[in-house]
Amino acid sequence: MAEKMLQYIHEQPMVWRHILENRAALTAPLRAWFTGGFPHRLLLVGTGSSGNAAMAAKPFMEQLLHREVTVAVPTRLGTVLPPTQETMVLVISQSGRSTSTLAAVHTLQQAGFRVAAMTSDPSSPVAQAADLHLLIDCGEESVGPKTKGFTATVLTLYIAAMALAETFQTAFPGEIAAYESALSTSFAAAENNILLCRDFCVRHMEPLARQPHFTLIADGAGLAAACEGALKMLETLYVPAFAYEFEEYLHGVNNTLCAGQCNLLVLSHIKNAERMLRLDRYGREKGCFHLVVSTLPLPDHDACMLQLAGSGMGFTQIFETSLFFQVLSALGSESKGFDVDKPKFADFYSRMETKL
Repeated sequence: MAEKMLQYIHEQPMVWRHILENRAALTAPLRAWFTGGFPHRLLLVGTGSSGNAAMAAKPFMEQLLHREVTVAVPTRLGTVLPPTQETMVLVISQSGRSTSTLAAVHTLQQAGFRVAAMTSDPSSPVAQAADLHLLIDCGEESVGPKTKGFTATVLTLYIAAMALAETFQTAFPGEIAAYESALSTSFAAAENNILLCRDFCVRHMEPLARQPHFTLIADGAGLAAACEGALKMLETLYVPAFAYEFEEYLHGVNNTLCAGQCNLLVLSHIKNAERMLRLDRYGREKGCFHLVVSTLPLPDHDACMLQLAGSGMGFTQIFETSLFFQVLSALGSESKGFDVDKPKFADFYSRMETKL
């Protein structure tokens, strides 16, 4: 019942390699777009998985471009519109049919900004309305819960940053080559990581499928994966799922610890690994059901800990730990008898006018 979703999950390594190998052609329109100086600020606009992809790409883009990168949802533009025109605006919508994102394009253009759009469909309304289009070259993804489209969007933002860094010389060629090498290492591990995630989820599916809600806890680069993971679980398991930054969780949200609660911990930064594992032990003492996902070496590894391979770099982790939440969402929905390859409410988007 999640055949298409699982198919798209398995297609990801091939999609990623294709995008990275063809990054020069995919970013050529962006290079040609700039005839003057490089803007001082970048504004990324997106909602749902597109917004999560922007959040995941933000640290990498800031590091490579030495510019402030602001992420905003389309309906909150009034709080972030900059006072000057020295801003590059990039709106993101995989389908290119989001009504709120399309409205944001018009709002930004009326305010005097040139707007670049990133979609998987050049003929979509968002792509057609923007001043420039960048292709998310992930192919068709007909199911609602996006997997390959999400990670392909992150990677397209990465290669856009690489192109701008090369154009405006904010990074050395050797630096960009090192980033490409780390990405290739991460991509090479993906197929086996997916198999590890499937085996891990199958072993724990009985308690996972009956959970009334989930709390996802992550730090550093893992937070974007947790936010997207919570969205995927909401879309497929039909129960509440909340993502929290590690320190935020420790300052109050920890009061929710109780017997039977399911917490999913994503370890992403070595400096917090010991404390997060301490939280894992503490929660288990309180009767919580905990699963730990990490690309870091896990001491005292047990059956509730999933060790995935990766490049060892924070910016590639989104292509590693995201796989767990994608696989959990697909297999969990099947276990609960939900067909996530089809919309639960076929008329919802048209009734609410959220997609064209």
